[in-house]
Amino acid sequence: MAYISADRVRDTTTSTSSPLTLSGTAPIGYRTFSTVCSVSDTFPVFLVHRTAATWLTAIGTYSASNQITLGTNISNSPGFAGFAPGTIDVVMGVLASKDVLTDMTQTLTNKTLTSPTLTTPVLGTPASGNLASCTGYPIASVSGQGTGVATALGVNVGTAGAFVVNGGVLGTPSSGALSSCTALPLTTGVTGILPAANGGTGQTSQNHGYFYVHRNNVTQTGMTSSANNKIQFTTEGADVAGYFDNATTYRYTPLVAGRYFILCAAGASYASTSATSQAIIFQNGVYKFQGNYMAITNTNMYSLISAVLSFNGSTDYVEGYCYLPSGATVIDGDWGSTFLMGWRIGD
Repeated sequence: MAYISADRVRDTTTSTSSPLTLSGTAPIGYRTFSTVCSVSDTFPVFLVHRTAATWLTAIGTYSASNQITLGTNISNSPGFAGFAPGTIDVVMGVLASKDVLTDMTQTLTNKTLTSPTLTTPVLGTPASGNLASCTGYPIASVSGQGTGVATALGVNVGTAGAFVVNGGVLGTPSSGALSSCTALPLTTGVTGILPAANGGTGQTSQNHGYFYVHRNNVTQTGMTSSANNKIQFTTEGADVAGYFDNATTYRYTPLVAGRYFILCAAGASYASTSATSQAIIFQNGVYKFQGNYMAITNTNMYSLISAVLSFNGSTDYVEGYCYLPSGATVIDGDWGSTFLMGWRIGD
């Protein structure tokens, strides 16, 4: 089906309503509809009664050979109520309301143009459109951009200030967040110290996980005499890798495997006793090493023990304990008498 328009097409009909049956004969100098139309073609048509003062214009459809089906009337004679019997001229013509001129300036309203070529047109403000195949649109004229977007779009990818595309070169950005990035090689892509909480060692080659904790001159009371008592080291003099828990477990849990030097000191005071307190090193909740035991006559004492322990770098931990002799229930809080310290010394 096509919408067509042709010059000098004219016929007659005696049909007073649609569809119209044409005579198939054109006046001299005219052509019949059958010579220019195919079935289903549409076209502008003008009908006028030869003897009555009635006429109408419409869009007709060539619905069969020598037959026209009329669409809605576009215009008609005043008081038009249909055609009276008689001969009616049927003319294909250009209707004023449907006319589009190609060789002069004209304002088009509600017209559909199929694949037109527009030469330097002024589009105004169209309600919609598709610019997928358009070129030459200036970036700076795009509305709704964020700050700096237009500038960045004008910079070649891989150059400072450009946007990054899939598979593109990042260049050297001044800042950015890599929280969603993957495949970053640790050997070449990361510098500095990776914290233990993020899977690193949290230490440099100089500190080796060094720590020193004490009780900050606060005694630990309510202990059990003639028993091993866990010392709660509440103050960190140093904990460079963050391996010691001075709030809950009072344990040192290094996250780098290897051998560590550990030193524990424990002091105690009491009214009277005949034996010293003893510093003890526990690893993974199990007794490992204990300081010397000796008879004394005074009421202040301290004990010292050191050892080299192996740690697996994940779950192994060490704690400081104090054995209190009979009659003693207080661990001295002096930071020089009761403390735990250590550092990594090798694999």
